[in-house]
Amino acid sequence: MAKLLLKSVYPVDYATLDESSVLSPGQSDFTYSCWANKPPSVSSSTLIMANDAQYQSVVLYITAEGKVRFHVHDNLAAQIDIVGNTIIEDDKLHLLTVTGDRDGLLRLYIDAVEDAEPLDMSALAGRSLIFDNNSTLMAGPSVVGPPVATYGDQPVFLKTALTPQQIADILWNDGYGRNIDEAEIVDVSPSGAWYSEFDAITLCAFKGRFFRESAWHDEGGTLKGGIEVIGGGVPLRSIVTATAGEGGSITPSGEVKVVDGEDESFTATPAAGYAVNQWLINGKVIHTGGLTHTLRDISDNMTVAVTFSVITRQLCTLADIKDRLGIGVDNTEYDSMLNRIILGLEDVFNGETGRKLLMTNADVTEYHTGSGRYLQLERYPVISITSVRESALYTFGDESALTADTDYRLVRDGKNGIIHRIGFKWSEFDDAIQVIYRGGYCGADEMPGEGEHALPADLREAAILQASFIYKRRNDIGLSSVSAEGGSISKFSAMDLLPLVKETLNRYRRPQL
Repeated sequence: MAKLLLKSVYPVDYATLDESSVLSPGQSDFTYSCWANKPPSVSSSTLIMANDAQYQSVVLYITAEGKVRFHVHDNLAAQIDIVGNTIIEDDKLHLLTVTGDRDGLLRLYIDAVEDAEPLDMSALAGRSLIFDNNSTLMAGPSVVGPPVATYGDQPVFLKTALTPQQIADILWNDGYGRNIDEAEIVDVSPSGAWYSEFDAITLCAFKGRFFRESAWHDEGGTLKGGIEVIGGGVPLRSIVTATAGEGGSITPSGEVKVVDGEDESFTATPAAGYAVNQWLINGKVIHTGGLTHTLRDISDNMTVAVTFSVITRQLCTLADIKDRLGIGVDNTEYDSMLNRIILGLEDVFNGETGRKLLMTNADVTEYHTGSGRYLQLERYPVISITSVRESALYTFGDESALTADTDYRLVRDGKNGIIHRIGFKWSEFDDAIQVIYRGGYCGADEMPGEGEHALPADLREAAILQASFIYKRRNDIGLSSVSAEGGSISKFSAMDLLPLVKETLNRYRRPQL
């Protein structure tokens, strides 16, 4: 959604005001700001605030050469003139701003960046420019002549000198003026301020806003002459505040500025051992899971948040078992039993293989007794090793960690969990070797992260076969949907494994060193 622009089709376009406001350059603070572009003609075109009765005017525009210029006249004789240094070569809209402070200095900005040396305004001391019902708004040539295709919009006139940050706020908020901290303006100069705004529906309504007698007043007027309202120009923008909960991050994050009407995509990155839980927009849950979310047709400030949950790994999923057994998705009668069977399989499979198959969310610490140059970890394939230390006195915190590939190395990149001690034997004192590491396989349907290993398909299939078999024999071993939530898993933990399952697990059995 782009802002509306004013295009002059006659030499002068009028906006009548019902109330007067006075500016005294050189004596009081002021800010005059507007949007304009470089004219495609040698004729000067701009937005102009003027008082015809007094032959006084304030002019702010981009010259045909491409420089920003501000001057104030009296009887068409320029009394003060300041010109920027930057040459604008494009045809885009730029925010032009001038401020005058009580120190008597005039400053010129383009797109909120000061573009000229400050100028002394003493020549205007004591003068008053009166903006009343004779004042005119011009969006076209500054002298009578043929119209030119220059656009201008959103003049902001204040009886206070805005700071560079406040000018940047106008730039960010597209020059409507409503974003300015009115309380601060009132505190600085509670004598008057004027904003202008044009109604895109009627194309002729004019709104002025004044501060008088300790209150703000909205007043209307009428545009006269040949003003054409067109689309395009600098777009409106909104702020999307993006945050992530514990267990991950979101990209982009913080305050994200988005052009109104456009889309913005956000990506969640879970930390190790976490998965995306929920996406919330303005505090309301939109959906569960998923690594990305796209906000579409943004038109207002809003919040997007993502939460994470700790991963519970399994050798197969509930959906795997229900699909194999032909149980419909909507049939949840035996879900609690099936989930308990799946969880119990990890202990059964670990006992059969003599290792721990599934990885943990964080590092684990193991203590080993050496018996030569090799030792084998309980969880493998190894994902990462944080530290390896030896201490006959068990003061591991006081010992320096061994150096990988100098003091030890992983055999076959840790696929079998075996660590080789280089040049020495491992300590033979009981539990005198401390290893902090991560190892094992991802759970079913879990996407491996960096260095992680997917669950082998044959292990998953073995779990599906065994779980389906246990379910079919549930009556023989006394399982029920209720008792399954208790300790009934022990009833089948020692039962014979299917031959095909045993054959599969034999391939993953931990070898004896």
